Amino acid sequence: MLNFNFDQIKDASRLRYYEQGLRACKGHIDYNLLFEISERGKLRMYPWEIEILYKAVMDRKPRTILEIGSWDGCSTMAMGIACKEFGGHIYSVDPRVGTMLNDNIKYYGLEKIVTPIKAFSPWVKGIPKRIEFLFIDGDHSTRNVLMDYFYWVHYMKKNDIVAFHDIAFDTVRKALDIIMAHDGKHWKELVKCEERRRGIGVWRAF
Repeated sequence: MLNFNFDQIKDASRLRYYEQGLRACKGHIDYNLLFEISERGKLRMYPWEIEILYKAVMDRKPRTILEIGSWDGCSTMAMGIACKEFGGHIYSVDPRVGTMLNDNIKYYGLEKIVTPIKAFSPWVKGIPKRIEFLFIDGDHSTRNVLMDYFYWVHYMKKNDIVAFHDIAFDTVRKALDIIMAHDGKHWKELVKCEERRRGIGVWRAF
């Protein structure tokens, strides 16, 4: 596990980023592990976003997770480590499945927990007809966020979770506005954080 050292950070903006992340974390997951996941995932997610996602998975304990967009695997690692605690499984869909994602899966021993699928959502085969946790972080255009949500939401039921990354992006925010105008009465907001132009939001079906 990474023994994080602030003295190793030379760039002032990155130092502020890590300090802010440390203050935002609430102790649900080891600080060093949060930063390690963020570093191994090429900083695609901030540590406090990773902590929010990890906690959402631990709270729901879904048997089946569908992840739309993994890239280097920040979200994959966070959710996979949580799934090791209760036996959940992740179907990770991304057209760019490659060495870094596979290396990160192996690093944390997630080979039996994560099924990487090289494909574009929603044109994906092999996904179970029941999804209890949907994480959307694929193509960030408004059209594609809407397509990912409205296609896969039909696989979900009461108490299931949907989470979106990069909700501070204008295109993603616009998609969320449309989704909530159409389906908002079916979702309870659990977390909505738009820090530093990225952000993560989590909703539970009721």
